[in-house]
Amino acid sequence: MKKGLSLLELQIVIAIFGGISLITGAVYFAYTRLINEEKITIEVANQNRNAIDEMTNQIREAQSVAMDCTICGTVSDSSSTVLILALWPIDTNGNLFQPATGEYDYMVYKLDSAPNDTNLIKQIIPNGTTSSRINTSKILSSDVKTILFEYGNASPALASEVTVSLTNEKISFVKTHTYSQQSKASLRNK
Repeated sequence: MKKGLSLLELQIVIAIFGGISLITGAVYFAYTRLINEEKITIEVANQNRNAIDEMTNQIREAQSVAMDCTICGTVSDSSSTVLILALWPIDTNGNLFQPATGEYDYMVYKLDSAPNDTNLIKQIIPNGTTSSRINTSKILSSDVKTILFEYGNASPALASEVTVSLTNEKISFVKTHTYSQQSKASLRNK
């Protein structure tokens, strides 16, 4: 006569497998959530660092902070939330040259308009027909909570240095990831 499993033994085996499955599933989901949280933290920090480095380098290369930019569209003045840099134009060989009066190229850093107002935009606006710069606009960083520009000498027109404060923030399932950084850069010609 063949012996089989009793109902009680079968229930115990199913309960053991069920318990092991629950523990394995809980560990898997906790590990997945932890990895996702770390990935978001690294992404927010990298976006912030890259944007700060880009702006700092461009400030150091700029001729000056521009107060009046009539060709910059809706933004025409540097402020605490907008930075407009005057750049020497580039000729067809890729060399910088002294522009005619007021014919600098411009680089604008600002937050995009709603509903994309968490994107930090970098715009390059060539001025005059002799510049070989290309008119471009790109997202430098997303998930931006705040951007603040402070100008040495309190006025953008007289600034010899610019302090950039940038805070990125992204909300995941259970946590808010925030990364803030500040950088100070001196304009090379001041």
